[in-house]
Amino acid sequence: MMKPLVFFKSFEQDAGAITDILTSLTTKLQGAAVASIFGHIHTIGAGVDKLVKNETLSALPCAVDAAAALHDGNGHGCLPGTRTAVLEALQMWATGASATITLNPVGNPPIDHHLDLAGTKVLWLQGVAGSGKSSIATSVAKFFEHAHVLMAFYKFETAKHDKLKPSNLFTTIALQLAAQDASLKTKLVELVNLVTPLERESQDPSEQLKLFLLPLLEQGLRGYKQVVIIVDALDESKGIGKLVKPLAGIAEQLPPAVCILVTTRPGSDIQEALAVSPPLPHVAQLFMHELPESSTKDDIYQYIKHKLTGPPLNGTPQQLSDLAEKAELSFQWASTACLYIVDKRDGKRTVGPLRRLKHILSTSGVNDSQLKLDELYCTVLNIQVGDCKPEELGVLNLLLGVLVAARRPLYLTALLELLNGQFAHSDDPELVKEDVAMSIGCLSSLMTGTQAVNASTPLLPLHASFFDFLQTTTSQYHVDLVHTHQVLTESCFNAMLHGSRQLKFNICNLSSSFLPNKAVPGLSTLIQNNIGDALCYACHFWSSHLNAADTGDFADTMVDAVRDLLSSVKFLYWLEVISLTSASALQSLSLIPAKVSEAAWTGQPEVRV
Repeated sequence: MMKPLVFFKSFEQDAGAITDILTSLTTKLQGAAVASIFGHIHTIGAGVDKLVKNETLSALPCAVDAAAALHDGNGHGCLPGTRTAVLEALQMWATGASATITLNPVGNPPIDHHLDLAGTKVLWLQGVAGSGKSSIATSVAKFFEHAHVLMAFYKFETAKHDKLKPSNLFTTIALQLAAQDASLKTKLVELVNLVTPLERESQDPSEQLKLFLLPLLEQGLRGYKQVVIIVDALDESKGIGKLVKPLAGIAEQLPPAVCILVTTRPGSDIQEALAVSPPLPHVAQLFMHELPESSTKDDIYQYIKHKLTGPPLNGTPQQLSDLAEKAELSFQWASTACLYIVDKRDGKRTVGPLRRLKHILSTSGVNDSQLKLDELYCTVLNIQVGDCKPEELGVLNLLLGVLVAARRPLYLTALLELLNGQFAHSDDPELVKEDVAMSIGCLSSLMTGTQAVNASTPLLPLHASFFDFLQTTTSQYHVDLVHTHQVLTESCFNAMLHGSRQLKFNICNLSSSFLPNKAVPGLSTLIQNNIGDALCYACHFWSSHLNAADTGDFADTMVDAVRDLLSSVKFLYWLEVISLTSASALQSLSLIPAKVSEAAWTGQPEVRV
């Protein structure tokens, strides 16, 4: 009779133990669940915090393409083994180490000359077009990016002046730095929250510098030993005058860890800001022509050897040496010449690489580096399109002028569509467009996006000096910008009012007008399919071109077209496109010349719908 009692007693003990274990497990599971819940709450909270910060910082003007040259795969930067001395010196300077740059000897007899960068916070690297400034800046930026150093890079480009502009330089730099460090991001959010909404959207570079970038650098860099900021091609900025003084006077306000490299062509406004007495503290200037000529020539020879050794030219040492001698000190001359000699994409296969080389070597040659580059551009154009019929050359010149005057880069297909009305007067418009596309296709050694099939690349100069050449040359390739703006004005109105994809009601066929734009599924695809690049460009920039073309009687001829747009239901259709594409109607309307606006609205007090 005892055994059952023992059994039950044992069972009771075991059951109690199991209950204890289950209770313990339940407690642990509940604790784990609570911990998990708290973990999720923390994650959600961090996500919300991130969203709030991103929403706050989105109020600041930002150029997303500012650092594109570092990652676009187009080989920007110096060829390995070239510019080694100046690159090493700049890298040492930016890390706070003592650094000197060897310059050309001066005096008679020649005396060694050096630039000591000790104490320099802002270095201005200046040189003529094609001297290699941007390649040096890009190489320095890539070096520090790969070394995981806190760095910001902003490259101005003439062809992208609608996106890369003085009004977003300092805020973009601040945002780039904040994107690399959580504490800097938090500090920048604090700075943004301290100012008024109007100040957040300020277009004044000096105010942006004072409100955002300088406080961020002064208060947020604890623990950083080096911060590198690079502003490349400042001369390609529209409104450079707004930036020179802030950049020239910033040095004294920079923390010890920060250094800034600025590259630009020399200019009177820059020298006026820098050449003051007493000299600006912590500011130095380095001119490309001061670098030792022997090393520059050696580097250019190495570049040419790299490009022309092997198929399709297999250049001999003498040919390479002759071409390097012809280039003198211009990397851009060497780059353009090499591209022209070997580029198989230019659409003109009847002239082989050896003949092209001989053409270039046979040119007379000039001493001035800019004139030498202009001479090369003229040589390439003469060989590639110089045998066009006069009417074809006239249309080609018009297209090149449009690319120079365009407010943002255009694709070849969009360019032809935008100018469709200009071709309509010819006997065979489609044939003219085909001829023009083939002529543009011959210019791939000078421009990107010249092949119609490559719709992902806009038409851009490989170097800004090519567009400079088109505006200043006295040759047959000179473009008349005033006339070009007139043509673009007419073309914009033709696209909006009479084009194949002209303005109309609900142009994107949206299912509801109650959804905000950001909630419309696939809006970007709808815009591309129904509005397209040409009509979008016309809606954004017609008033800008009208403003630039406001000379003589031309503006008077556009009054009816402006009235047709602004005083009819088409105005509402235009507003819809402006809204869908996130543009500013007020900014566009503010550019209409006063006399045109007044004449267009006379007798039209309200929109007729």
